[in-house]
Amino acid sequence: MKTVSPNRNAGRPVQTLESRKALINTVKSLYLSDGGQPITTRIISEQSGFNISLIRYHFGSKEGLVEEMIKLHMSRFRRELIKKINSNNVNLAEKCFSEVSYDTETLKLVTNVIRLEKSSVEHEALKDIIRDNFDNLIISVIKKDPYFQKIERDKFKNSVALYFSLLLSPFLIYSINEDYPSIYEQQTKNYNILRSLINLELL
Repeated sequence: MKTVSPNRNAGRPVQTLESRKALINTVKSLYLSDGGQPITTRIISEQSGFNISLIRYHFGSKEGLVEEMIKLHMSRFRRELIKKINSNNVNLAEKCFSEVSYDTETLKLVTNVIRLEKSSVEHEALKDIIRDNFDNLIISVIKKDPYFQKIERDKFKNSVALYFSLLLSPFLIYSINEDYPSIYEQQTKNYNILRSLINLELL
């Protein structure tokens, strides 16, 4: 396990881009694999090959590390989705749904944050990042879709809730039921349901 340089004072961690990146990648991998077990600093240290002291050095705490990982990932998600979505597209809501569905890493990270205990330190910090960079971004996109612009204001909230349910439910259900059909299969079904609801103006 990598610790400190012999040329430095004992206990003083080495600040390197390598260790910072490795810790972020490790905690992301652990969140994506999510075996249902708590992710501890010890596990992160063992998986990354870096001393626990580097977590405190770079991020202040395990929660700080997780928050930084989510921030970086959601920032990338935001940039890429904005590039892919054309606001002049009449099928904007469908296009957005399709693009986000392909980003399984983001959907799994989002659902794993949703599953965190509401009383946990991580949940409070992470839910704001998800809201600003996932929820609000997608809502801003589908608001530009001609179909959604026709929906009455009092019904819009329910339509958006159903949209997110179709988007996230394959991952939420699969996380608690391993006998659930493949995520890809359910995503395809949900996309077709969305298209039907929009075409029939039932959403």
